[in-house]
Amino acid sequence: MMRPVTQRFHARLQLLAFISVFCWAILAFRLGIIQIARANYYQELGAKMSEEKIELKPQRGNIFDRNGILLATDVDAESFFAVPDQVDDPEHIAHAFSLFCNEDYDRIIANLNKPTQFVWLSRRVEKGIASEIRRKKLKGVHSITDTKRYYPHNEVAAHILGFVGDDGDGLEGIEKQFNTELSGQSGWTILLKDARGKDRSFPDSPPKKPMDGQNLFLTIDVHYQEIVEQELRRVTMEQEAEGGMFVLMDPRTGEILASAVQPTFDLNNAHQTDVAVRRNRVVTDSYEPGSTFKFLTAAIALEEQVMEPNAAIYCEQGSFDLGVHEFHDATKYGWLTFTQVIEKSSNVGVYKIAKKIGSPMIYEYALKFGFGCETGSGLTGETRGTLRPPSQWSSLSIMAIPIGQEVSVTVLQQVTSFSVIANHGVLLEPQILYKTEDQNGRVVQQAKPKVIRQVISQRTADILTGILTGVVKRGTGTSAQIPGIEIAGKTGTAQKKMPGIQGYAPNTYVASFLSFFPADAPKLTAIAVIDEPKKQSYGGDVAAPLFKAVAQRLISTYDILPNYIHTDEITTQNFPLVISREGDGHTIVTKDWRGMALTAARTDIRLMGLFTETIGDKTERVWSQFPDPGTLVHHGDMIRLTIDPPPSQGEVDMPKVVGKSLREAKRILDKHLLEVTYVGGGIVVDQMPVAGTKTLPGEQCHIVARY
Repeated sequence: MMRPVTQRFHARLQLLAFISVFCWAILAFRLGIIQIARANYYQELGAKMSEEKIELKPQRGNIFDRNGILLATDVDAESFFAVPDQVDDPEHIAHAFSLFCNEDYDRIIANLNKPTQFVWLSRRVEKGIASEIRRKKLKGVHSITDTKRYYPHNEVAAHILGFVGDDGDGLEGIEKQFNTELSGQSGWTILLKDARGKDRSFPDSPPKKPMDGQNLFLTIDVHYQEIVEQELRRVTMEQEAEGGMFVLMDPRTGEILASAVQPTFDLNNAHQTDVAVRRNRVVTDSYEPGSTFKFLTAAIALEEQVMEPNAAIYCEQGSFDLGVHEFHDATKYGWLTFTQVIEKSSNVGVYKIAKKIGSPMIYEYALKFGFGCETGSGLTGETRGTLRPPSQWSSLSIMAIPIGQEVSVTVLQQVTSFSVIANHGVLLEPQILYKTEDQNGRVVQQAKPKVIRQVISQRTADILTGILTGVVKRGTGTSAQIPGIEIAGKTGTAQKKMPGIQGYAPNTYVASFLSFFPADAPKLTAIAVIDEPKKQSYGGDVAAPLFKAVAQRLISTYDILPNYIHTDEITTQNFPLVISREGDGHTIVTKDWRGMALTAARTDIRLMGLFTETIGDKTERVWSQFPDPGTLVHHGDMIRLTIDPPPSQGEVDMPKVVGKSLREAKRILDKHLLEVTYVGGGIVVDQMPVAGTKTLPGEQCHIVARY
């Protein structure tokens, strides 16, 4: 009776033993695979669980002007985020960040209501504003340390420098063009973790150190740049123009010394500016140049000996009928010499010269001068302009193209090609990069002049220079005259094409002036362009005086022409006036440095050839100065700057700046010795503290401006 039960028990025991052995065999097999066949895989997996690779970001390189003045750098900042579950007053948070950081109120509210545990509120907030936000103790709002690209001169050279995006990479301008050089290379290190996954230690040294970005030195001179921008802004506003452009170049090297566009924008708030305003129109926009293009026809005729300077040309009393079209001059001329045709800018005379030259040669030389192709500057967004081959010319093109119609150019093309005449007939590639250095100050790359080709002979360049000085002496460019200096120039007044259709817009012009000086030994080539001036339209009335204003300030302020004795009156409150420059010294009118940062005031004074003495140690802002603003001093004199506030200085009423332009608001607050932080640009729409609040000198006022 028991035997069947015992047999069943033994059978079950054997089955269980078999299953156990089988399972152990599988485990052993699996362990063998892990230990032998896939050992490397699991070693790497274990390392990943105990080690974390941390990226070490490099420092982005700085950007300087040719004299080492800082134009762009990285500064400490904070980035703010919110944990929505911790937020109890989203409206209060949205209001704070819209006020202080100009963030979109509705966007913040929408993001805070999303089912997420992390919401960015504002990235890369500068320290002063970040402190104001933290003082509000907003529940659920946190911050992390970050860096922010900072442009100490705000809108100066904005279109040249460009700006970076949220990831720190360049989006426009030099920041984009040289992003690789500026960015450097990231490094990495290993963070060790214990069995619980907690960070424990770093190895003694990182396996790979980051390589910081290179520092860039540009060819521009920030002092020249400021003068150009101030005068361009003034003329653009006076003429109620759509915009304007101005470029200064050294014709001997091709170096761009200044390049300005109006309207401009604040680099520290670039993302809040319209894309069209940020465009560097000096290279991105092409336009019909009008009469400034006539120098090309003159150069060809002289180089190919088609005509001599004293050749007589009948200008048909200002009107010439080609059958399908009639061309006119602004003034009725009869007989003019070749030289006078250029001086008076006769359309009829230039047509007759061009007819003798012929379309193939005009096209060939236009290419040689650099039209119809990129200049080689490398500036982002550069266009080629329009230059059609003769096979695509109409019967009127032989008349239109030589006078600057049916052809389009960029401002940089124009000033580069005109520099050929100033540089003995040699075309150079325009340069914006002066040199690059590593973080130890070692020069990595030093720019040198790049010769493209000999376009015309030195003899032709010299003859044409003489003709172009006549344009300023007695032709259409007389308003550019500066006593004691010979200036070579050419005016231009071009009708604007109507967008989308053939023909020109009525009463809509581009006024321009091309020049170089001094004519006998050129140091600067310049182009001034005003787009759609409303008060006046001719280049000689609008652009030539703009050039003169810039040139006079440069000559009076800096040693461009050391032997020049300045005699004209120049009235401005924004730059030092050299009354004379005879002998070893010169007399200067002091500026008003009160309210300026001490470092900025010292730099400005040093550049004027003066010395400084600082009195006090309580602040970094100038409270008073001796001698007073507007005092005549001599080269090498001492300026005493007091940076301690007077003992009697008490509370002041916060001035009202709402409704003022951002520039005017900053000037008013500086005069009250108040620190200024701001966001946006254009007109001030809000301020904190509000007007009338009792404040002490040195306290901070935050303003919000919008276009």
